[in-house]
Amino acid sequence: DNFNHGTGIASCILAAAPDCNILSFKVIEDVGSGSVENLILAIDECVSMHEDGNPLAPSIINLSIGAPDDGNANDPLRLMCREAATYGIWIIAAAGNSGPDMGTMLIPAAERYVLAVGSCGYDPFIVSAFSSRGPTLDGVIKPDLVFFGENIVVASSVSTIANVAKSGTS
Repeated sequence: DNFNHGTGIASCILAAAPDCNILSFKVIEDVGSGSVENLILAIDECVSMHEDGNPLAPSIINLSIGAPDDGNANDPLRLMCREAATYGIWIIAAAGNSGPDMGTMLIPAAERYVLAVGSCGYDPFIVSAFSSRGPTLDGVIKPDLVFFGENIVVASSVSTIANVAKSGTS
């Protein structure tokens, strides 16, 4: 994790669900960008694991990434998220850090069948100014929930004992 993002997200997941198993698919390059194609291929691999009866097939996919929504209901990423949902896979995605304006929800979080998570502060307990907001271009009210996302201390990829404070909807 040279971008120092996935390690922090994994540490948050493990803090909330310490007995969970994490199956990691690297879809983002070390500079922090990636292709939608690689993301779709990773989700498709999770679906294939369910089709094959693999005991490691995930029940939840966390997508702490996003791209601007163009409102296309037939966008390949949206279609893949819907496909995963038919297998009982919950997809949880970052709403995006493009707030505070309305209509700034990113995909895949903008997809109706994806649980979109926004950020809130804890003092005061309000939606973070940077947190993306709906409605989506196709009129869906999002985010679906908000959770603490300001100055959260997470594990860092710098070393096995390093940590860093981060903010965002991831």
